[in-house]
Amino acid sequence: MQELLEQITERHTEKQIVSLCKKCLKKLSFKSGADVSNLTDLVFWLFIFGDNEAVFQLAGLTHGMPFDHNFSVWDSLHIIWALEVYLLRKSGDVKGADVRRCAILANLRLTMEDETQEEHDRREAKQYKRIDYKEWTYQLKIEGAVASGNKASANAWRLSALERMIGWGETGLYPDFVAHDEQREQEIVQYANILAGREESPVLEPDNTRVVTKRLPKKFRDACDLVITDRESGVAALSAPAFESFAHQRDAVFAELAYFDGDLGKALELDKTLCPYWGEWHYSNIRTEHCAAMTFAAFRLGKEAGLIEFFKEQIAFEQSRTQVSQVVIRGYEIQIERLTTGYKELVAMPRQGSLLSMRIKDRSLEGLKAYSASGLWRPASRTQVRPMELFSDVWLYPALNDRALQEIASAIVWVWK
Repeated sequence: MQELLEQITERHTEKQIVSLCKKCLKKLSFKSGADVSNLTDLVFWLFIFGDNEAVFQLAGLTHGMPFDHNFSVWDSLHIIWALEVYLLRKSGDVKGADVRRCAILANLRLTMEDETQEEHDRREAKQYKRIDYKEWTYQLKIEGAVASGNKASANAWRLSALERMIGWGETGLYPDFVAHDEQREQEIVQYANILAGREESPVLEPDNTRVVTKRLPKKFRDACDLVITDRESGVAALSAPAFESFAHQRDAVFAELAYFDGDLGKALELDKTLCPYWGEWHYSNIRTEHCAAMTFAAFRLGKEAGLIEFFKEQIAFEQSRTQVSQVVIRGYEIQIERLTTGYKELVAMPRQGSLLSMRIKDRSLEGLKAYSASGLWRPASRTQVRPMELFSDVWLYPALNDRALQEIASAIVWVWK
């Protein structure tokens, strides 16, 4: 691998390729999601600039690796393999493309320890159906960045979109990607051309209804980390006037603290103010987890009817935007369905398998504390200072009383210190 990376560095002058080669030469562990993500970006920039030979050489070095369900690594590796599928298919090598596609599908069909093949396939198919092409190719984020004149941000989103278009689209597993196949093929070419400088980015008029994703400065991210180990100092740092332009991200942190303090009324009101601005986060799980927490709080406070009306208002607001996000709307609809069903009926339903339920084997308080202390809930946004994904599992609700929430928070602080 080192020799190949050095050869690539010698024959390329493009700054993206040179920079990523240096990162990979400095450190490339196939147990690290960040390292393999850098390799994926490198492979795609090589594709963008037309060095398909190097793409196949780097991808070939990842063949035969044992699959271990560590998706922080394997999501990226599968995207690299999908690029092989795309290039082989485009070159007319249908058989070769099928071989590489089957390698991806074989890994994705491997079950977890306590799951039957039928349960696995049913759960996965349900998740694939939920994926919206427009949402997961970041079209609103790209358009928002273009409209605001932020070329760097638009290109960063285009690269992520390109990896999704190929990485997910070539598997044939995602129904909405299949439905948009012609558009996907066109946009792959267009995005690659724009990123390589072969084509100009389209110019859009400013649109005040767009919400542009915010990149958090390092000092803000460090303050979020500080909240976990030294809450008082971290909260003081986030409250500084210099961070006023990141008020929504700051309030999301404060809402998470309030949920795990048992101050559900405060948390619910803070999250209500954030609903129009979830698009400022790179990761959609922030919106999903906070909305689930709002439902949890409403059950505990007896405010189900009021929250149902609030979510309906948010749906109407989303529908009024120039670019409507059906995924956001569906997220609100899911919470309305839960609130309408009612707490007792909801928690009494047969438990359904989920990635979270598979990660948390021990659902006792000690098990929840151990999972939360592990930090596995915090791979996405630095504004996540508490394990908010626990609220996404309605069958955990009976266990999440005030004492449990506070002990879970204490466990995080003790381990991270």
